[in-house]
Amino acid sequence: MGVNIMLSMDNNGEQCHVGTRKFGDEDEGFGPVLTGKHELQVGVSPSPPPSPIPSFPLASCIKETIAAAYRRMSRGELCLLLSLRSLPTCGEAVELAFRLAVHELSHRTDLSLKRHHTPRFTPPLSASSSFSECPNQINSGGNGGNGDHDVDMKAHELDNISLYVDTPFPQDVNLPPLPPELWADIFESLGDWELATALGIHTKLRRSADWAANGTRLDYAILSGSVEHITSLLEVYPAERFTKFGAKCMLRFAYTDLLTFFWANYRHDFLRVYSEPSLKIPTLASHYGQSKVLTWWLRASSPDLPNPFPREYDEEPLNDASREGHIHVLQWWKSSGLPLRYGQVMDVASSFGHLAVLEWWKNSGLTLNYLHALKGASYRGEVEVLEWWRKSGLRLVYDKEVLVDATKFNRPDVLQWWSSSGLRVEYCVCDIEAALEDAIDGGKEARDWWLGRGFRIDVPVTEWMEYKRL
Repeated sequence: MGVNIMLSMDNNGEQCHVGTRKFGDEDEGFGPVLTGKHELQVGVSPSPPPSPIPSFPLASCIKETIAAAYRRMSRGELCLLLSLRSLPTCGEAVELAFRLAVHELSHRTDLSLKRHHTPRFTPPLSASSSFSECPNQINSGGNGGNGDHDVDMKAHELDNISLYVDTPFPQDVNLPPLPPELWADIFESLGDWELATALGIHTKLRRSADWAANGTRLDYAILSGSVEHITSLLEVYPAERFTKFGAKCMLRFAYTDLLTFFWANYRHDFLRVYSEPSLKIPTLASHYGQSKVLTWWLRASSPDLPNPFPREYDEEPLNDASREGHIHVLQWWKSSGLPLRYGQVMDVASSFGHLAVLEWWKNSGLTLNYLHALKGASYRGEVEVLEWWRKSGLRLVYDKEVLVDATKFNRPDVLQWWSSSGLRVEYCVCDIEAALEDAIDGGKEARDWWLGRGFRIDVPVTEWMEYKRL
């Protein structure tokens, strides 16, 4: 025997009929999908069901009806279907049925709609990051359930399963209709489980150990960016709380609707999480380049509101924006009307090779703070940054350490730039010798460069401590 799920929709697409019936091997048009102990037969009926079937709106009722059909299956059959779809098998039987129903509906193909992406997925309501709710394994003669054999999903196997999220895709982004396998390869090369999960891309990536140990159901639901999904989960688990993982995801993916939802309805938890020093909204939003979140924070912290979010920030937002190369964030802060607080932003931008950021600060009209810009560029091998500084017309601040660091980090191209720059720079034999001894990977290239210039370490003691011009 098997279960046949039949869907029919009237012409206007507003009413949907769903029916279920059992059938045997004699039914025509339905072949077994699987064979073996858990043989299931699933098919689409070529004709309307003979018995009256209730009508209802297309939205939640159809999901519940399909879930009810799945609930007639044994737990072993449900786990088998879930594993075939690469979905988690954790949770009670009612949750497994609901998970399958949501998954099936989310994969319906409407040929009248333009496809922008691979099919979307939905996370289970019971999916905790540690997957501690593994299904109870029932022996053939054991108790519990309906006596059927469950699919044995070990904890280490569950670690290979990505949780999929029904994520609303941006309306203004037209992604090419690549095969799911290619999208999976792209995101696996990026190694970004959070991003892949938020976009509903099925990959073999694993969560970080911290995510796996401390993430909550609500954290996983937040990845979807859906207020509807959040409210559905909280109706089932009202005591659920989000942690630093969900908090960071809301900022990283600019889920301002979720920020508004939690700020309005769970203010105490919101303040508790975002008051952590490592979770400051202006800092993380600037780090992730999310000016949309910064605008949300500016409005939520307006002193004109009766109970505003605390407007607290320090130097880190502008420092992080400079470090990450987010010029649009720098411009947002400049236009925000807020007092600007920043540190050695030119040093940071120089170390990370952000020429456009250096140019922005130079032309901003703001006071420029820098002290180790040329040193940072030297040890990081940023020759283009060094050249930008030489031509910038700004005051150059450096000392002999630029050559020491370039030698220690094995940067012969930087050493050559300093030699050809026309700038006065000095070195000491003892400092260079010490740098070569500590050099990265033995410093062969840097050593060869110095030897090519006639550098010698077997010099009289008087020369050992003497400063020489490069």
